[in-house]
Amino acid sequence: MKKYFLLLILGYIIKNNLPAQSINSFTNNLINTNQVLFVKTSTYNSINATMFLYERKNQNKSWKLIDSFAVVVGKNGLAKDVNANITFADSAPIKHEGDGKSPAGIFPLGSVFSY
Repeated sequence: MKKYFLLLILGYIIKNNLPAQSINSFTNNLINTNQVLFVKTSTYNSINATMFLYERKNQNKSWKLIDSFAVVVGKNGLAKDVNANITFADSAPIKHEGDGKSPAGIFPLGSVFSY
């Protein structure tokens, strides 16, 4: 069985500052990854978000949307993870322990099992 890696990407859309980011804007960060959980909020302070589940056959294929649904992030929204290797707006809040914000960035989940 071929092993897949899952990544969780907490994305964001900052009204009037940045256009909505799509999964394609992160393709260079998703080498050797064929499944992605992609979360978007309307602002950094929004707790309501949408999770998009994407999959592709291999690195040479396009991302295919499998499903999407509403989710809730941290009780105070999102903040950029200081170790994230993606670009954020200068106005993005920085994640601090206890701030009630979920970290934004690209995070490997590894193998996931369920019933």
